[in-house]
Amino acid sequence: MTIPDRIIRLRTVLESTGLSRSTVYRKIAEGTFPPQIKLGVHGAGWRESEINRWIADPVSYRLDGAEHRPKTRAQAAFLPALALLWTCLLTRATLSLGFFAQ
Repeated sequence: MTIPDRIIRLRTVLESTGLSRSTVYRKIAEGTFPPQIKLGVHGAGWRESEINRWIADPVSYRLDGAEHRPKTRAQAAFLPALALLWTCLLTRATLSLGFFAQ
């Protein structure tokens, strides 16, 4: 019979790793730290084995496929809007300089 993996909370993760809360969440977003598991509406925890794996080798820890992780919805919505804004600004600057005047 296998022993089930313990779920540890944020305070324990911070004490075990020595990282700050903001660093933990930044590393999760980068894919260089184990993601949390949702325990309920307002609760989350981490698998103790994953945290121990990260502690053993933090430099080479990567989630499977982390290099190709999809962007967040906010990033996905922001980049096209930024490109559109940049295009509008360039078009306006070009027209005001008279490059298309005949």
